[in-house]
This record gives sequence, C-alpha cells and structure tokens, in this order.
Amino acid sequence: MNKLEHLKKCKQFLRKVVNQRRWLEKNGKSRKSLTPRMQETMLLIPYHISRIVSFDKMINYIGRKDIQDRITELIPGKKEAWIQELDYLVTSGEILQGRRAIQRELSF
Repeated sequence: MNKLEHLKKCKQFLRKVVNQRRWLEKNGKSRKSLTPRMQETMLLIPYHISRIVSFDKMINYIGRKDIQDRITELIPGKKEAWIQELDYLVTSGEILQGRRAIQRELSF
C-alpha cells in the first residue's frame, strides 16, 4: 500500500463509521444514545475529511490518541473488526511515514 491508497482508505473508513452511526440513530437501532461529544465528532469528521488532502495530515489526524478515542466511541459495539481496522490504519500509516520499523521474522 502506498501513501495515496492509505489516504483513500482512511477517508473511506471515517465516512463508513460516521454513516453507520447516523443510520443507527435515524432508525432507532442504536444501543447507546448520542452524547454531545459524539455529536460533535460526527460533525467534525466530515469537515476534516474534506480539508485533509495529504497523507501526512491524515496520519497526524488519526494518529492522535484523542481522535482515536472519539472514533472508537462512534463505532458500534458489534463491529470489533472496525476497531482493529482503525489500529491497522494507524500502524500502517506510521510504517509508511517511517515512524516505526517493520519487524521481520527470522526463518531458518
């Protein structure tokens, strides 16, 4: 995966999370009610998605711990794979940026 593909996947993921939460609230299927913090996050994510046009800005945005916590709040409880996908996007972004070294397995 290169940087442009990563940027595209991050934007798709963030849109998917916000759209799912909106759908749940609209149809009354949400188990947890929207808090003011969740409503603010749902408004800010589309704003930031439209303003972020580079990989570096995106990884700085989703790499922040408070943003990760807010996104995790929006993810429905049954979608644990989405939390893993968020972790994967953050980790792979850090690897692409050069913040982390890739661990290689030694095989004999």
